[in-house]
Amino acid sequence: MPRCAIGLVLLVVLVAGCLGQGAPPTPATTDGATTPQSAPVNDDGTAKAAVVSTGAMPHMHDYWKGRERVTLYDGELQPDNENATFATIFQVMFGQSIAAGGMVWDLPDGQTVYEGTGSLELTASWSDPRVTGVGFIYHFYRGGQNGNWHTGGSLPNGKAFSLPITPDMTDMPHAKVSKWELGLGPDKSPGMLMGPFHLKVDIVRTTDIMLFPAHPDFWQGAHELTVFDGDHHGTQVSYVKRAAQPATQGNFTEDEVALIKNVPMGTLGMRFVVNVTSASSTPGQVIQLGLFVRGADTTNMLRCEEKALDKVPSTVIWEIPVKMEQTDSPYNNASDWKFLIEPQTSFTGADGASGGTTDTDITWHGTVLAIDHELKEAMPCRTNENS
Repeated sequence: MPRCAIGLVLLVVLVAGCLGQGAPPTPATTDGATTPQSAPVNDDGTAKAAVVSTGAMPHMHDYWKGRERVTLYDGELQPDNENATFATIFQVMFGQSIAAGGMVWDLPDGQTVYEGTGSLELTASWSDPRVTGVGFIYHFYRGGQNGNWHTGGSLPNGKAFSLPITPDMTDMPHAKVSKWELGLGPDKSPGMLMGPFHLKVDIVRTTDIMLFPAHPDFWQGAHELTVFDGDHHGTQVSYVKRAAQPATQGNFTEDEVALIKNVPMGTLGMRFVVNVTSASSTPGQVIQLGLFVRGADTTNMLRCEEKALDKVPSTVIWEIPVKMEQTDSPYNNASDWKFLIEPQTSFTGADGASGGTTDTDITWHGTVLAIDHELKEAMPCRTNENS
């Protein structure tokens, strides 16, 4: 239920309290008997069929299944060299502190901060002398909108730190990847977080679950929806020239493109139509294009089928299957999907194609369709590997 609707409900309750005492009358049946009002329909996230059957009506999203506490992560963490270098530069330059090490960390795919969460409990423990203490900042964004970093606090060794959570800080219903991100570093200056430490993350339920409206009907009787239609010009230097980026900015800069509309539930396939008007490489030549996609269920890019680029201009088409868990939350105001068209080059024209080895420039117009039926020629995408 939108927050504006909550105010309306409260107003109605207050007015009803002024006009009369007691509970509202129970609806009467045709024979004069009364029948109790049914409880709100709940989708607890355990069955895909439930998502479809409840989506057409107002419903709740109670993922707790009777629990008051859920562990989202319980394991060992250690900053790698790139993460630690980036964290050090960030803290020295922007935090103006004497600090070494740290890391930016996301909740694992599939773990989200449920609606109803009233507190997020973080428990860090360590014994390594390279860890002088653990502090954190946090970042969240709900429904596809970016948020700001917030100061968290210092995590006492072996004791839980409780961070209050308000309803607008929880993840959207039907989200598969949390929008929460933590920046972990030494809690004092001077200090360091260079060694391993254990982190446990729990969510604790203390607030009510709201009634959400029915899912919007994105399809409106259609079988195909345009979720992207636009021009793009991308330039990229080789990974050799970008080697310092993970240490200086946290990750490689990639030429990713966001969809302009949600990929709705019911999508079984997607078609990417890319009209290439120019493509060049220094050195070598662009002989192939790679498609990489990231759905709403992961923070990792998937590698799709490579396509030959025999001439320019040229039209290249990909068709891929889509699973239910890859679709966007119907309540998102922006899609979680991203895609990347990678020019892949050959140095001589006779050697095999590779991506990221040269400086490239490409211009294209793309159309992406979400389709509500399976595509016979669709080729599944696979986990991205640098091979």
